[in-house]
Parts: sequence; C-alpha cells; structure tokens
Amino acid sequence: MRTREKSYSDYGMTEDEADYVKSFCRNADDEQRKIIQYALSDLQPYIAPYVFYSLVDNLSYEDICAKNYLYIGKGDFYGHRRQGMAAIKRWMILYGIWDYN
Repeated sequence: MRTREKSYSDYGMTEDEADYVKSFCRNADDEQRKIIQYALSDLQPYIAPYVFYSLVDNLSYEDICAKNYLYIGKGDFYGHRRQGMAAIKRWMILYGIWDYN
C-alpha cells in the first residue's frame, strides 16, 4: 500500500492519539523538538523538514507551498505526515513522555 493511502489506523493510531501527537509537537520545547527531528529522520530526507515545520509550526501543505516549492502532491505530503506522526508516537513511548490515556 502506498504511503498516501495509509490512514492512522494502518500505523496503529487513533484520531485522538494523532491529536495528542499534534499537540505535543506544537507545544514542544527545544529538547522535545530534537526528539521530533530524530523521529522524522525515518522519512525521506527531502520531505522530513517540511513535515517537521508542518507539525511544529502548524503549517498546512498550502502554507508550505506558498514559501517553498514542493514536488510532491498534497495527498503524498499528508501521507508522509501521518507516517511521521506514528514515528513520533514511537519515540515518545521510547522516551517515556507518552502520557495519553
């Protein structure tokens, strides 16, 4: 299955868990931002920084495209973003900062 077609459930996440990861990213301090960057290093090198800015700075695909040219489509971008959020969840669990109940 292509990355763009995968949903949160394909990564073992619920919508609520995804919201928790987004909230963590938006409120991350400098140390937590490093953890996010490490987690996103599993993504393709081209897309990882844009996914990082999308999650940490709450930027949409359109906001990023207004500043930078992306050679991937909207569906692909959000597919990689979901993949990155699953990686962040795994790193949060690894570092003991996953406090979702």
